[in-house]
Amino acid sequence: YHQVDAARLPFSDCVFDFAIAIESFEHIEKNEEAMSELSRVLKPGGLVVITVPTHWTWIFEFGRHGPNYYSRRTLSKLIENNGLKVDRLSGCGGVATFILKLIKSWLSPFGIRIFRQYWWAFIDGMLSPAFILAVGLDILFPFPPSNWAVLAHKPK
Repeated sequence: YHQVDAARLPFSDCVFDFAIAIESFEHIEKNEEAMSELSRVLKPGGLVVITVPTHWTWIFEFGRHGPNYYSRRTLSKLIENNGLKVDRLSGCGGVATFILKLIKSWLSPFGIRIFRQYWWAFIDGMLSPAFILAVGLDILFPFPPSNWAVLAHKPK
């Protein structure tokens, strides 16, 4: 595990066969530089998996979740402008999951103060049945998606 500046990765060129960025690019202010760095360290033919919240989820924390929210077009452009080829970009999650995440997010500042280190176990335990139901609803009614999931590669 390395904690580094995503816009200046401390790795040589073309060293990784696979990279994964789960729910991270929305938090990176210099996302163009970070995507360029991701492309730089990936070997030709290497794969990358990326997930980010969709652009309409800014209400998740009224835009405080991170500096970047992505439409399908802006995410594709970010990836392809930095030397990667999008193989698949699809929506995942849906309104039901989004609403539960919103409730959890808005309750957490209070819950942490009350339950301290036990908050996350408490809220996750309380909401687990609701999340199971939400996933089922999101499969039936997937639009609009709450997240984008991308599989891309670096051309040889």
